[in-house]
Amino acid sequence: MRGQHLFIKFVSYYLERKIMSTPQTITLMQRKVLLNILNEFKHKPWGRHFHLDQINGIDEFGLKIAATTDIDYWPLITELLEHNPKGFIQTTRLDYMAKTSGSTQKSKYIPYTKNLIKNFKSFSSRTFFHFSHVLKRYDLLDQNILVSPSHLKTEENQMGIHIGYATAIMTLLAPKFSQKVVKPSKHILAIDNNSKKIDAMIEEAIDLDIRVFSSVPAFATVILEKLFEKAHQRGKEVQTIKDIWPNLSLYTWSGTSIAPYESRLRHFLGGDIPFMEIYSATESPIAFQYKKKAGELYLDVESCFYQFQKAEKDLKSKKITLGQVEVGQKYRILITTKGGLFCYYLGDIIEFTSLCPPLIKVIGREKEELNLAGIEQLSVDHLKRFLCKLESRYHMDLKKFAVSFYIKDNKKGYHWIFEQKTIDLSSETGHKLLDSLDKDLMEFNSGYKLARDANTRLIAPKMSLIPEGSLNEYLLKYKNFGQAKFLNIHNDDSEIKQLFNFLKENNMQWSEYYLND
Repeated sequence: MRGQHLFIKFVSYYLERKIMSTPQTITLMQRKVLLNILNEFKHKPWGRHFHLDQINGIDEFGLKIAATTDIDYWPLITELLEHNPKGFIQTTRLDYMAKTSGSTQKSKYIPYTKNLIKNFKSFSSRTFFHFSHVLKRYDLLDQNILVSPSHLKTEENQMGIHIGYATAIMTLLAPKFSQKVVKPSKHILAIDNNSKKIDAMIEEAIDLDIRVFSSVPAFATVILEKLFEKAHQRGKEVQTIKDIWPNLSLYTWSGTSIAPYESRLRHFLGGDIPFMEIYSATESPIAFQYKKKAGELYLDVESCFYQFQKAEKDLKSKKITLGQVEVGQKYRILITTKGGLFCYYLGDIIEFTSLCPPLIKVIGREKEELNLAGIEQLSVDHLKRFLCKLESRYHMDLKKFAVSFYIKDNKKGYHWIFEQKTIDLSSETGHKLLDSLDKDLMEFNSGYKLARDANTRLIAPKMSLIPEGSLNEYLLKYKNFGQAKFLNIHNDDSEIKQLFNFLKENNMQWSEYYLND
């Protein structure tokens, strides 16, 4: 074993010991994280805005600091964007700010302080060492890693702040040694056109020794499809990815559920390549997959300070710390970050599967809840469990779905959208499926039944079947590369209208089914 491999093995073993810390040690680590954050911000204008200078400990922080959202930071963000005074959020002026979508129609901005940038880099290292330990592979850095980050472009405002997507900022700040290992090269990342970028990525990577592939699932499938096409054009017989990259040992992703894409990814990657999830938000890194088997993520207690509220309660309800949570209980997660967000509402619902080590599974987005009649309150998790029961009955894959609404005679009805290989179901099969979507959902959810009774609030649903791959093509055109998400629930139908306009413009056919009440 080479010296570099021995070093990686040693550090991996050391970090694994920390992961297996006792509950008492975990509590002390969390206390240290919070005190360091308080000491960093309490005497700066950013921290004084939240009265951190009056907070002396973890208990007082829990009692006095209410849950915050991006809206609470707008006055401070505006001060940074317009003046960027020295010492306002860090000892120097701010250099970077990440842009992402917020809880309002505005974009939201997250200051990327030096400590937050350092935290992201440390988290990436811990994740790499942990995955190396789990896989017993200490040679992943010997050759190349292929990633598909967002556009490399950032814009510098008049106050000297570089504004861009988080992945673009972190790519620009990557150390030189990683730039040699991580592909695609910077000149390819700078390409604006998504299709041309993918073509250039494949041209560069197809002959390399790729050990790790990291991409959002929606784009991973597109990249792999084009990679296989390129290999076939060269006259190569390709069954799985091992025929192109024989040493590929790991696929990682973040930011979305892999379920709708897993079977397609397995078609290309085969059954032996481990799939490992990373839970990282623009605001802070949070967790990474604990074992090869999917479903459990290790909550990284060194990344930020965590608080939790029971999922069914409002944001003013009691907050508890990591040492007070229970296995099997669903919680809203609140984070206090090294970048200056305090008791910050991410919008995610998680459930603990273990306390030592602290392991979680992500249930879904709290804001992503179907509530057209005001009484259903159907979360994505509820809908996925509901559809799972129908899949076996109709021998259909219903994982790539969206639900919105349509309007007829000034009344709303559910509009179910599924991506399918075959969009031309027989009229009988299509109507049976739609009838099951309606009647079974009434049994599954009492709020929906009440809203559908005598069409009091909701009329009968309709269903659209769109061609397989059409969502990926839509995302390639309209979404930021490498960060693509298409929500399952659309209480606002603007994006659904955009999707169907896209299908029409590109001459993609779809089928529709209606029920008569």
